[in-house]
This record gives sequence, structure tokens and C-alpha cells, in this order.
Amino acid sequence: MIEGVSMKQTVYRKRYDLDHASRPAKSSVSTTG
Repeated sequence: MIEGVSMKQTVYRKRYDLDHASRPAKSSVSTTG
């Protein structure tokens, strides 16, 4: 269960990073999860 969540979090984070890399955020926002 935990492993699955960890993997999902990693994938989500990677996608989030990629999204930000392609288009920088206007304001610095700290999002957890």
C-alpha cells in the first residue's frame, strides 16, 4: 500500500516538475502532495 502511494507521489512530482519546467509559475507556491 505504502509503496504504491510512494510511486504515485513520485510520478506526480515528476509530472509537476516537468509542467513547471515547460511553463514557470507566476507566483512561487509551495504545494505538498
